[in-house]
Amino acid sequence: MKQYKKWIWNGLFCAALFAVTFWYIFRRHDFAHVWALIREAQPEWCALGVALVLGFILSESYIIWYLMRAIGQKAQLTHCILYSFVGFFFSAITPSASGGQPAQVYFMKKDRIPLSVAIPVLTVVTVLYKLVLIVLSAVVLIFRPANVMRYLSPSIGWVWLGLGLNAAFVAGLLLLMFRPNAAHRGAYAVIRLYAHLFRHADTAKLCACVDAGIEKYTHVTECFARNTLTVLRAFIFTLLQRVALFSVTWCCCMAYRLHYVRALTVTTLQAMIAVSADMMPLPGGTGISEALFMQVFDEMFGRKLTLPIMLLSRGISYYAQILFGAVFTVAAVLIIGHKKKGIEKE
Repeated sequence: MKQYKKWIWNGLFCAALFAVTFWYIFRRHDFAHVWALIREAQPEWCALGVALVLGFILSESYIIWYLMRAIGQKAQLTHCILYSFVGFFFSAITPSASGGQPAQVYFMKKDRIPLSVAIPVLTVVTVLYKLVLIVLSAVVLIFRPANVMRYLSPSIGWVWLGLGLNAAFVAGLLLLMFRPNAAHRGAYAVIRLYAHLFRHADTAKLCACVDAGIEKYTHVTECFARNTLTVLRAFIFTLLQRVALFSVTWCCCMAYRLHYVRALTVTTLQAMIAVSADMMPLPGGTGISEALFMQVFDEMFGRKLTLPIMLLSRGISYYAQILFGAVFTVAAVLIIGHKKKGIEKE
């Protein structure tokens, strides 16, 4: 019952946040007029944007499957697809995208993938995912291309903040991955806290499970450390994956026949918005993403089209993810979620 209450409150919080965001967006605009402009968008370009979003999600499925194979773990590609949809769904509705990986770990555990494999694999996926943002923002901030900085300058402080937060987060994950002793001490600290809170004196079994799990965890991380070429290939694929999502904004520009805008400029600016909003403690960076979009692209698109393009782009790249993710999360529950027998002990 407590779990259901938690999800109800999370749902109400997301709904309230979305409502406030849309109120803020439309407080000075006529909804009917904006809706009429949205309907003028060419559907074939919108369809391409939706295809890019699906490609973005499915790309992560391949990366997970590829990394699993690299360390000798059997995994079904179709189930990896379900993990990805589940991950993006929970990432989209939880602050700082914090719910995605725990949900994926849950379904992987149900699918007989040991935690000592699932956690480091998903950690590598997360590091690569964040590292792409760090590299892109660092390149922009170092070389400061004029056609990008012209529109980005008013929001440059947000980019620096996003870069710093993402870099700190990745540093913490790398420490956890390649300094297993830190993970070991952290797990023991959690056990001690558990024993203190619940008056559970016998923690010997938990400690034994942690010792065995850390040994397997260390083996997996060492495999990744030795196979740098595998990780590099996964990084390149992650880069292409993220560019596909950032390109949705350019598709929305083409839907309004803005042929004067450059694909590289629009995609890079959208990437900088993602850097800025990625670590914000709001589901999907809601509120921050919309505000930065309006600020960054106002001069390029003009006041008449900036809002319709933002709504179209955000609707395809974020809200479509939630819709697809919800559908496939239900599928994951039906296909994987009821598995109870034969799960490997850690």
